[in-house]
Amino acid sequence: MRYLPLFKEEQILCCGRGHPLFSRKSAPTRDEINAFDYASRSYYGGVLKPGPMKPIRDAVKSGSMEGITAAILSGGFLGHLPEQCARPWISAGEMKPVLPTEMSYEALFECVLPAGSRTSRAQAVMEEIIIGSANNSE
Repeated sequence: MRYLPLFKEEQILCCGRGHPLFSRKSAPTRDEINAFDYASRSYYGGVLKPGPMKPIRDAVKSGSMEGITAAILSGGFLGHLPEQCARPWISAGEMKPVLPTEMSYEALFECVLPAGSRTSRAQAVMEEIIIGSANNSE
């Protein structure tokens, strides 16, 4: 398989209104964070591969950002969301980042292509566009 980078997405740890960390003034420690239930993603076993947090209390799993968002908004769970998904809820005062400088991470999205196979014209054009787009964004 060949991997072509597409884009990076910032993932931030959040809690919702009603969660004990939401109105807390002092920053929690990692041990304190680990004591809370976590809403994780089901599509990679719930463990954040590149992230700084390996959930100990992996209580809820969802295959969608909407599911993770709902769990966070319930006030009962922490969870990582893409920054652009969390932003409207944070702006509305319904969600809050938790230790964003320590507990956030970047996820790389890639296009996966077969290696060593014949390339169709459509695939070759798509690869040219992806590579050209990546070169223009640097």
